[in-house]
Amino acid sequence: MQNQPQPTLRVFCFLTILICLPLVLYWPGISGHFLLDDATNLESLQLNNGVDSFDDARTFIFGGISSSLGRPVSLASFLINAQNWPADPAPFKYTNILLHVLNTILLFSFIYKLFQLLGRQARQSLTIAFCGSLIWAIHPLQISTVLYVIQRMTELAALFIFAGLLCYIKGRQKHTNNTGNGFGWITTGVVIMGALATLSKENGFLLPLLILVTESTLLNHIPRPKYWRYWAIIFLGIPIIIIATQLGLAIYNHIPGYATREFTLYGRVLTESRILIDYLGNIVLPINTPAIYHDNITLSTGIFSPVTTFLSLLTIVALITAGIIYKKKFPVLSFAILWYFAAHILESSVISLELYYEHRNYLPLVGLALAFGYYLAIFIDKQKKLALPVAATLLLATSTTTWSYSSTWGNNEKLLATWVKESPNSIRTNMRYIIELMTQGQLKPSLEISNKLAEKYPRHTDVQTMHFSLVCIAKKIDKEFFLNYADIIGNEKISANTFRRLDHLYTLIRKKYCTQISNKGLAHLIDKLIQNPSVSRNSSILTWLHLKKSELYTESHQLMPAIESLNNAFKAQPDINVLLRKIHLLAINRHFDEAENTLKKAIALNAQRNQLLPSRETELKKVKEFIRAGRASTTQ
Repeated sequence: MQNQPQPTLRVFCFLTILICLPLVLYWPGISGHFLLDDATNLESLQLNNGVDSFDDARTFIFGGISSSLGRPVSLASFLINAQNWPADPAPFKYTNILLHVLNTILLFSFIYKLFQLLGRQARQSLTIAFCGSLIWAIHPLQISTVLYVIQRMTELAALFIFAGLLCYIKGRQKHTNNTGNGFGWITTGVVIMGALATLSKENGFLLPLLILVTESTLLNHIPRPKYWRYWAIIFLGIPIIIIATQLGLAIYNHIPGYATREFTLYGRVLTESRILIDYLGNIVLPINTPAIYHDNITLSTGIFSPVTTFLSLLTIVALITAGIIYKKKFPVLSFAILWYFAAHILESSVISLELYYEHRNYLPLVGLALAFGYYLAIFIDKQKKLALPVAATLLLATSTTTWSYSSTWGNNEKLLATWVKESPNSIRTNMRYIIELMTQGQLKPSLEISNKLAEKYPRHTDVQTMHFSLVCIAKKIDKEFFLNYADIIGNEKISANTFRRLDHLYTLIRKKYCTQISNKGLAHLIDKLIQNPSVSRNSSILTWLHLKKSELYTESHQLMPAIESLNNAFKAQPDINVLLRKIHLLAINRHFDEAENTLKKAIALNAQRNQLLPSRETELKKVKEFIRAGRASTTQ
């Protein structure tokens, strides 16, 4: 197949639209706030009073908490926008928009090169690529990725996946056109770009599976080069086996993660079947403002409970079966179907993540967008008189909706009010609205909403913790209310969200915003939490509780209980920072021998650290000098 002449003017016009339109549509959202777990992932910018050295940068980049891999590529990108915390969200959102535009250009290039490889004329390939990438770029569902700061991780994973696909198509073109050996290109695409995608977010590991979907559908009839089969076994087959193995292991490894969830592994898998169909409905007809709180979903407890679970499972099986059976007859539709489910396989299956997030469709939407572009291009060719009004209507409707949603996301108060209106039964949406009212100093309306929630959900730890905080600030806590709350947090399941609210409650009490609770009362609440069965299986929460208890004992000059609490914190989760606290406490209380023994443990733990993280050797030397100086002062 010979290279076709490039319609330069058309390419320029298409690229101009693909760059400018998303910028215009998403720009109103720049004035929005940080949301949900933005702060959780970015607040480590404030460690050591900001990132102002190479070691600080290494600590931030390689100390990620989102997953076992830490997502260092994504974290490094956040340093472009801020080196301290709290920070202005606008630069983060602006960078996210630019990344989305870059992804749009990469997707356009991929689809264009793909259809050229399939033998389509340059003009038609351009039309398909433009329509497909444009609908992907401006689809209203993309709001919850582009304007949700921390989902830059999703954007970067997609960026390197698109780059990897481009490299792959480049290599396949070389083989098809007999213009050289393309194995270098396809290997670079899978290995280098796949690694960068995975270090941005684990979805990047899906690249080999997505290439296999592309090969088995759209590229199925394109002759493959000699030895491709052996290459595919190594670079596609083995990673796919690893994905399958990891998902199998996740069934076991993520069981502890379900301890703080309101659903079981079985319930999650069944519920996700309904969610995947719901995503498809929102892609076709996005009638609600994209949200980040979806806790009002009815959980599936059995295949027929609710009955929509069975219908959803049946639909999924039918779609995947049709995608496989008709991949030769309807390759574009097969590609769209199989790509959609393949791209969802990590986040919408057995891993103990939250159930529903619209940003999970950022990559799955590609297959459907490509199919849309393909069939719209055919329609344009066959119905030239109708093409312009139909295309203009679709563009106007989509653009108007996205701009409207983007404007809402740019106004935090309006956004929360909209979410409450659209999802009145969402506990987390109502609670986030309460926080917004409190931020504005409106304690009375906050209490009114909180009272209603607390009455409706009397044993919900998240609701009751927020309500306790508000009542405490309002100076309305009595003994019965206190003991009732202590009973709730001592016996009911503690979720990750409740843990964050407990951290806030602890801060309120310690900073004297909540003067009715003494240190003794706070210690009682911590003890009740430590005894909670769901907490005993969560090492990070348990460590936090023991550290806080140690602070209380230290303040009341109870050395041995404070040391015991630090020992319990270290036992729950070995951390050099716990040992450093212990050393300091022992040294200032002149227990130098024990301090030195603990220092030896800290030195050994530092040697065993992740070598990507900076050494704490300098800090440990200072601690050693501190102990030595303390000894010297006692002998004089």
